[in-house]
Amino acid sequence: MLAPWDALVPVIGGVLAALVGGTIGGWLGHRSQREHWTRDSRLKAYAELMRCHAERYHTLSDRARDRQQPVDWSDWNRALAVVNMIAPEPVAAEAVQIDEATWRLALLGNPRDMDAWRRLREPVEQAVLNFVNIARRDLDSATRPLSRLRGRPGPDDPIWSADRQILDDR
Repeated sequence: MLAPWDALVPVIGGVLAALVGGTIGGWLGHRSQREHWTRDSRLKAYAELMRCHAERYHTLSDRARDRQQPVDWSDWNRALAVVNMIAPEPVAAEAVQIDEATWRLALLGNPRDMDAWRRLREPVEQAVLNFVNIARRDLDSATRPLSRLRGRPGPDDPIWSADRQILDDR
């Protein structure tokens, strides 16, 4: 005895709909989890790069007291490698710009010579600002770019002439 088609069609249709719905739901869930993991991994990598940059910059600034003080590049190089592995190319390229500008600062900069230090520091700070803005856009395309990262007074601010006098007195 053959089953009546009016009973089989709804059953087969229901099974197929469940299979298709389950497959699409699983695919969408996997895709969402992967996007979340990728965003979280990039955020951590970007934050670690900024932490390492701050440490290295602090060490370079402290060299005014001890010019022979070594700079440990290992944490920075590791953080840079991680960013280069997981970030989109434009973000990774900006991280490399920070590296290049900081190498110039490390090799040519002397914190005791404030004019030269500021001149060499500016490309580092611009590269960091560019990196932060492009990383923010990577993490959330709706964010607007920042115009500055720090509240440090500009080079023409009178506070620097007082600061220069303090450094000269040391």
